[in-house]
Amino acid sequence: MRYAVPLAALLLAATACSSGPEDRATDPGGVGDRATSSPIPVPAIVMDVERPELCTGPVAESWPPQCDGPAIRRWRWADFEGDYQRVGDVRWGEFVIEGYLDGDEFVVTSAEPA
Repeated sequence: MRYAVPLAALLLAATACSSGPEDRATDPGGVGDRATSSPIPVPAIVMDVERPELCTGPVAESWPPQCDGPAIRRWRWADFEGDYQRVGDVRWGEFVIEGYLDGDEFVVTSAEPA
């Protein structure tokens, strides 16, 4: 199974490095501010070892797979019965997710199996 996670690139594109205030990138649209930005559907891996999280980096192809990312708020595995895999207490699956970052959590506004 191939795991491509373009969300990491999307999140990195929303940040910028600067050497001074004149070089600082600004976002008049308010990335991450759900009141002013529209969610973008992103194919992603959702992993749940102790809590649901969005894989934003490499995914180890062990069994079960392993990854790291922000915790996911508003995620219910019961909404996706049959659309994910499980080994012991670990659950994971590929989904197309829309949402926004709220601090260090990803808030899901919609999701469907990939």
